[in-house]
Amino acid sequence: MPAPAGTRLKQRRRGTWYILYTGNSRGVSTGTMDRAEAEVALAKFIADRTYSPEAKGRLTVAHALRDYEIEHVHKCAAPTLERHRLNHLRAHFGGKIVMDIVQADVDSYCAKRKSGEIGQPSNSAPARRELGLLR
Repeated sequence: MPAPAGTRLKQRRRGTWYILYTGNSRGVSTGTMDRAEAEVALAKFIADRTYSPEAKGRLTVAHALRDYEIEHVHKCAAPTLERHRLNHLRAHFGGKIVMDIVQADVDSYCAKRKSGEIGQPSNSAPARRELGLLR
């Protein structure tokens, strides 16, 4: 996914620089008041969000979930709960390539969620909800 159009820096809140982009009016803090350091953070943000054509088929689940978190979690009714769900998915699928996930991986995830190896022990409903995010 390329960096969103209009990705830019804006100084806010007692001089701290924020990265603003389409779909996120709150922005992402660079953690600095120095413009030069903020520009380095912006360049890293854009580089992390830009994929080469060769890498498109090699997208990891962790990277996809991070993109989802940046783009959508702030819009959710319960962002903290959504982040917990994403962390459960990262714990099992994080290093896997999206295109390489098979039914056995999904079944294994459901079993680990049910037994409490990932998160607290639960029935299948939370696992289904989390797998819906992954889809």
